[in-house]
Amino acid sequence: MKPENVKKDFNFSYAHLKQVGDNILNLIDRDLVEFTDHGFTPAKRTQLVDAIELFANFPTDEQMDGIKVAATIAKDNARKALEAKMRTMFIAAKNVFTENSGEYREFGNSEISRQTDEELVRTGNLMLASANKYASQLLDEGITVTKIDEFQDAKEKLDDNIDLQLSAINNRDTSTENRAKVANVLYHLIVKYCEIGKDIWYETSEAKYNDYVIYNTPSGTNEDAGDTDALSGTVEPSSVKTVTTIDEDVTITMSNTGTEKLYFALSPTEGAGGIDFTVQAGETLTKSTADMSPDGDGEFLFVKNPENVIGSYEVTVEI
Repeated sequence: MKPENVKKDFNFSYAHLKQVGDNILNLIDRDLVEFTDHGFTPAKRTQLVDAIELFANFPTDEQMDGIKVAATIAKDNARKALEAKMRTMFIAAKNVFTENSGEYREFGNSEISRQTDEELVRTGNLMLASANKYASQLLDEGITVTKIDEFQDAKEKLDDNIDLQLSAINNRDTSTENRAKVANVLYHLIVKYCEIGKDIWYETSEAKYNDYVIYNTPSGTNEDAGDTDALSGTVEPSSVKTVTTIDEDVTITMSNTGTEKLYFALSPTEGAGGIDFTVQAGETLTKSTADMSPDGDGEFLFVKNPENVIGSYEVTVEI
């Protein structure tokens, strides 16, 4: 049975988790005498600090996605370079042996643009063997030993970059799960110390008691007072921003308060994916989570700004 993906145990954003962790640490330092009386030690403080720093320094999905994109670009460039050398080799072989000859067929399938990356590498292996076999005949067409060596280098570079791209994809998926694990450790430490803080001040200080109340809601705030959650902000040029997290069926109203178009998407992972919904400048679009995520696995609401100017938005989530 395939194991389920690790998910975070809280509803608010990763950014808010870091803020809550820093705030709780400050509150504990403020109330250190009382916490010490409840068994809090320097070692436990170090454990909390380490958990905060580990989470803060963990690569984000956006960073890992950037590495994946860079690896894909490098692989694509390596493929283009190999294809160019293969076309030259095919022409030389055709001129020497003719297109219908058995020798020409030894160089592999000439429809290289239709081949997958792995198929192209296999064709490259056939071509390299044939080029070495018929090196003396190909020399009349300008295929020197140096060019054969350069062809081998180009083939190996593509082979290596295929592996690097696959590694980047796997690392991103693994990093997403590991980040959730690290976040969950920090979250449960926060919950633990918030319970102690509330117990300390339960009878003596309502204000200090409330300092230790955390709201496990998409906005990280108390949503009991109403049935809507309004969010607004700006998004930098050519960038993607997480607006909020969604953990149930809701209606989302997305307004573009800027001057250029924006895209909104609901995705199961932070930093990528989802169906893009275009909202032009000055316009508003209302969609249910079922509309935005037909398979029901949407959790992160993104706003994407494809333009070269700062965008602005306002989102209302109706519970």
